Amino acid sequence: MSARGEGRGEEFTKQIALTEEQRENVRKMLARFGGQLDEDKKDSTDKKEEKEENTVAAKAQEDLFLGSVAGTTIEWHDLTPGTKKYPFVREVCAQFEGYIRTAAEVTPQEFERMCIMCGMEPNNSSSNLIACAVEQADPITLLHIQVKTLASGNIVIERIRFIT
Repeated sequence: MSARGEGRGEEFTKQIALTEEQRENVRKMLARFGGQLDEDKKDSTDKKEEKEENTVAAKAQEDLFLGSVAGTTIEWHDLTPGTKKYPFVREVCAQFEGYIRTAAEVTPQEFERMCIMCGMEPNNSSSNLIACAVEQADPITLLHIQVKTLASGNIVIERIRFIT
């Protein structure tokens, strides 16, 4: 850096220097807005209360497939982290989610290859719905892929439904 740039940085540093009291006020303000402190609560001298105040209870994400009734439909956007433990779910999401989010066109041959890569064989039940039988992916037995067929013959994948 040039001497001129260094001098300017030092000058800037001198302008924003805070006193210790100002720093403490900034820390308290950041803690309050960050959810660490409550305005109405006073500092507690009891360590037990302080420890309880700083603990965060993590809510377990449930597995939507576990214990579901046969025929239950679960949309891909409703999946929780608990459902991502199934390899089939992870593979399907990895294969199709990017196409859903970007609404990218896929040729029928490419779509069929993507299905085969996930271990399914697509069966066109209509121009808007493709049903895929799923084997060895318990508790999932069927996968519905909703598509939009374009005039060019290509398809746009709109959503995925996992069926138990």
